[in-house]
Parts: sequence; structure tokens; C-alpha cells
Amino acid sequence: MSDRQRLLFLILILAVVVVFTTGVTSYFLYEAAFEQNRERLLVSAQSQARTMEAVARSDAKHKTYPKGMTATEATLSQIKEAHDNFEGFGETGEFTVARREGDQINFLFQQHHHDLVIPEPVPFDSELAAPMRGALLGKSGTLVGLDYNGDAVLAAFEPVAVLNLGVVAKIDLAEIRAPFVKTGIISGVLAFLAILAGAFLFVRTTTPMIRRIQESEEKYRNFMEGSLQGLWIHVGHRIMFCNQVLASMFGYDNTEELIGLNLVETLVAPPDRDRVIGYYSARLQGQSIPERYEFQGVRKNGETIWVKIFASLTQWEGIRGAQGALIDITERKQAEAKLRNNENQLRRLSHRQSLILGHAGDGIYGLDADGKTAFANRAALTMLGYDLDDMLDKSQHDIIHHTKPDGSPYPREECPIYMAFRDGKVHRVADEVFWRKDGSQFPVEYVSTPIEEEGKLTGAVVIFQDITERKRAGEELARHRNQLEEIVEERTKELEDTQEQLVRREKLAVLGQLAGGVGHELRNPLGAIKNAAYFLNMVLEKPEPDVKETLEVLNNEVVTSERIIGSLLDFARPKAPTRQKAEINDLVQRALVRASVPENIETVTRLDETLAPILTDPDQVSQVFGNIILNAIQAMPEGGRLEVKSEVPTGGWVAVSFSDSGAGIPQENLAKLFEPLFTTKARGIGLGLALTKTLVEGQGGTIEVSSEVGRGSTFTVRLPAGSKEQKTDG
Repeated sequence: MSDRQRLLFLILILAVVVVFTTGVTSYFLYEAAFEQNRERLLVSAQSQARTMEAVARSDAKHKTYPKGMTATEATLSQIKEAHDNFEGFGETGEFTVARREGDQINFLFQQHHHDLVIPEPVPFDSELAAPMRGALLGKSGTLVGLDYNGDAVLAAFEPVAVLNLGVVAKIDLAEIRAPFVKTGIISGVLAFLAILAGAFLFVRTTTPMIRRIQESEEKYRNFMEGSLQGLWIHVGHRIMFCNQVLASMFGYDNTEELIGLNLVETLVAPPDRDRVIGYYSARLQGQSIPERYEFQGVRKNGETIWVKIFASLTQWEGIRGAQGALIDITERKQAEAKLRNNENQLRRLSHRQSLILGHAGDGIYGLDADGKTAFANRAALTMLGYDLDDMLDKSQHDIIHHTKPDGSPYPREECPIYMAFRDGKVHRVADEVFWRKDGSQFPVEYVSTPIEEEGKLTGAVVIFQDITERKRAGEELARHRNQLEEIVEERTKELEDTQEQLVRREKLAVLGQLAGGVGHELRNPLGAIKNAAYFLNMVLEKPEPDVKETLEVLNNEVVTSERIIGSLLDFARPKAPTRQKAEINDLVQRALVRASVPENIETVTRLDETLAPILTDPDQVSQVFGNIILNAIQAMPEGGRLEVKSEVPTGGWVAVSFSDSGAGIPQENLAKLFEPLFTTKARGIGLGLALTKTLVEGQGGTIEVSSEVGRGSTFTVRLPAGSKEQKTDG
């Protein structure tokens, strides 16, 4: 915004204030005058009504009116005479008296400055004569409305109950407003003239001040641009002003490139940004911080420079910010760094003899610029097995560092020791070998530090350690760590197995509790369902295919449920075997018949007919064989081959094997196959094989399984071939 625009804006504000003040004052004066007129009219109307009522009551009581007149006519006559001398009020103020006759308002008289005239009648439901209509309806009060002429008036109305008349005192609103309109016009004109005069005086007064401010700003700008320091002002780190010196210092062509940018992010190098921001925040909070400090700046091309800052708080267009000056001290910093480097070199040179000749535990030796040994301490000679004379003026690399650990040659140009006095850097190597005089090697860790004299690299100092014991300890530690990891892995596996067993035992405990209570309760309704299905099958001579299929499914599901309940009860409450002589082949045949092997499964039996009867529990063994056959059938849903074989593998035992051509069992599941509640089937509770194993072991036998994925599985049951008959065990 220009200065002229600011001036016009101030004059506009002054005009608005004057107009607003004049308008508000006029409004409140008008409201006061309006209220005063309303009160006067109300008092006048009420006074006239009470007077008329008093006169009417007096005439009616004393009957002093002339003959031939009624009391009402006499009263009205007296009131008209009384108003002959009434001067009225204002230019438009008047009294009106009227009565209602049918649907019209008939005015009896109307008094206005000695003029008694009778207005024309007005319909009672007309919009005109609103005040009189209110009086004739028995109401009392004031209102702003239309009189009988249609003029807007402020009126007070009052009923005269004794005479059934109405009295209205009114004055035109235009008369009330007229003085205020006139005053407003005069005030507006005067205010306009006052604004013009004030604006003229304001311009005459402020113009010299503005000119001096502009001249001061020009001088300040010339000073800023002519300064040898980089000057800036920022608000919230946003650059609001800077001179060309600052822009050139940081590689910018002009100041416009920097205006609006973040000073810290643009001109301060990343390592020092947090410190600069912290100083600015602390200064805003009134904390005591250095007004002068140094930091690294970054030029437009990314080059780093050193600057010194002089900063303080300031105001920019009413907003708090900071101002300061920057001096490029890069050359001074470089000189200081060089001086420090020289001091360090002098310090190293002054202590070289003491470091070499000291009885250090580490091996120390020095090299000249040609890589020849200049000195060596006692520890170095001891570890290398050389005498000092054997090493002095000899190529160190050719004596102790000529070969790599794998036996390949170690070129001198690749040696970190020699690199130290070629590139002037300290080289640290953690794992190489030095060679002893006797031809043996040992692992070392060394540091090669360059020696600089008068700005030239003249050699290097090498400090090394024999790390044989450290490496041996590290290898031993690694071996123990590997052993520990194996132990931890083994113990973790044992813990996981133990946890799994505990969870399974908890499930079995719950299963045992449920089996006894729920098993018998479920068998009764299942028996009823099975009998109902059987009865329906008998009654229906020719059932529909869907009905017949449903009855078969129902019967099969009942059989499955009974088998599951039986497994639950058998597993939860195992019975001791009742042994008796039995033909093992007969038990196999019986199990095959009961299992109802599907037609798509080929059954092959290879039973040894020479097997002698054994002492066993036929029912439990039949159950074992049935469970194994059922598993084989379920493993071959698309059909396959089931082979059953009986034989005497060794004396005292009878073996029966069941081989199927199903999908096989993964290796990781074989170990869990006989565990309770373990199953891979969508329908099953994981008790069949667990119960089978329990029954076999109860007979004193064993059960084994072998399987190959994609080839099938073989379950082998071995039972003792006993020769003594007994009924029960236990």
C-alpha cells in the first residue's frame, strides 16, 4: 500500500466515524422526542376523556342543561365551547371525538387550533382511523398508524365509557421528524466540511513528516547497501530484508533471490542449524546469549564458508524479529586450522623420542620417507625376533610385511603402512600378519601415523600389537557361543514339546470329565434317532429317492456319532483286556467286513494260515483293526489298494500289517500321529489312533507306522503269541 493510499484510507476512516457518531446521536435524540410526544398525547387523551365523563355525570345528576336537549347533547355542547379557546399543540396536533353508529365511525367534532370541523364518516373496518377504532373498542393506549385522512400519525386513544364515545389526541409523524431531518442535514454538511478541513490540515501536517521519514529510509537504505558487512532482517527465520553484500557473500546474484526464504535452511550449514535456531528462540524468551558467535554457512553452490554473526532483536512492520550483520571469516578459520595442524605436528615431533624409547607394551617402530626402519622399541624387537641392527636402514616391508596371510605376495604400493606417509592420513588395520625372523607369522593390529616436518611428510610411526591370544579367545568365544545357541535351541524345543504336552493333558482332562457325563446322555437320543430312521425305512414301501437318501445319511451320521462317543468313552475310561484264545486271521476278516470297504478300493489279504491262536481280547483287537482300516479308507477318497498281511516276524509275536496307497503322512506329523487330539482331518477329534495305541499297549503289544508322501502308509500291529489262557488281566 502506497503512502497516498494510506492517507486516503485514514480520511475515509475519519469520515465513517463522524457520520456514524452523528447518526447515532440523532437517532437517540429522535427516540427521546418521540417518547416525550407519546407521553404528552396519552396524558391529554386521558384528561379529555375523564373531563367528559365528569361533565356527563354532572349533567345527568343535576339536569341543568336547557330544555329540548338531552344530557349527552348538553355535555357535547359544553365540551365544544370549552375547546373554542384551546390553542392546540404543534402544527398538526388535534383532538377528535367520535362515536360508532352501525358500521361507521361518525366524528362529532375535530379541534385543531380553534378550528372545529367535522371529518367525514369512516367505515369501521377500514384501515383509516386506526386510533379511533381502538378507543371505540374500549381500548386505551398509543400507536403509530393512519388517521381518518390516511396520514401517518402518533396517536393516543381513550374510551369515554359513560357516553360510548372515543377520544383521540394525535400529531403527524412528519412534524416529529422534521427538526431531526433538518438537524441531520445541517450536521452532515458541517461534518463534511469538518472532514475536508481535517483532511487538509492532516495532509499539511503529515507531509513534511512523511518526507523526512522517506529521506531517513533512503539514507538507511544507502547505508545498508554501502556496508561492507552482510546485513539482514528476518521474522521467524523468514528473510524480510538483506543487502547486496550478504547476497554476494553467499553466491547469489541479487537480494531478490533471498527475500522470503528461510535464513537458517538457506544460509546455515546443517551441523549448525539447531544451534542458530536455539540462540534465536532463547533471545526471543529474554535469555542471555552471546550477541556474537560463529557458524558454518553454505553458499548457493553448496560450498561451506565460516561467518561471524552480530545479532539483536528488532521490529519489522510491527512484528518481532531479528536483525544482524555477517562477516566472512573463512580465510581466518583456514589460517587457524593450519596453525593448529602445525602445533600438533610440533607436539608429535617433540614427543617422538620418548614414545620410541619408552618401555611400551606395544611394538613401535619408525620409518623414513624411503620406508626403511629408523628405530624400533624393545617390544617390537621381541615380538619380531630381530636385533635392532638387523632392522635399521632395512626395508621394513621386505622384512616383516612382505606376504599376506594366505601366502600371496603383498605389493608395497598396497601396504597401508606406506600409504600413511604418501597420503598423510592415519591408517588403522585390525587383522593382518607380520613375519618373524624365523619365518613364522603372527596376527597383528597396527596403526600407521604419518610424520610431518616443515609441511613435508618425512616418514611414519607404526604401533602394533600381537593379537594371537585375542584371536584365540575370540575363536573360543565363538565356539562357546555356537554351543550355547545349540543348547538354547534344544532347550527351546524341549520347552515347546513340554508345553504342547501340558496343553494336550489339560484337554484330555477336560475330555475325560465330559466323556463320562455326556457320552451316555447322547447315546439315548442317538438310539431314538436311529430307531426312527429304521422305522421310517420299514414303513415307507417305495420312498422317494431324496427321502431314501436322507434316511441313509441320517443312519450313517448316527453310526459316526456313536463311534465318536464310543471312542470318547473308551479313551476316557479304558477297560482292562479280557484275554481268551482267538484266531488272529478271523479277527482281521471280521474287521474288514464291519468296515464296509468301498468298491473303488481293492482289498488284498495275505494271511498266514499256519498262525496258531493267541491269547488276546478279541473285541479290543477287532476295534484296533477297525480303526486302522477306517483310516486307510479315509486316506483313499478316490479309491486305491488296501493290503492286509499277517505273519510271525519272530518267535513269541504275531504281526498284522495294513498298507494303503493313499496320500501318505508328512514326516513332521509322524511323531504326533498317536498323540491324543491330534488330527489332520476336517472331521475328526484325533482319538482314533491314540485309542488304538492304548488298546494295543494294553494287550502288551506295539504299533508302528511307516509312510511316504504320495506312496501311502503302513501300520503294523505286533501282539504277543501267549500260550496260557486267562479271562482278565489286572
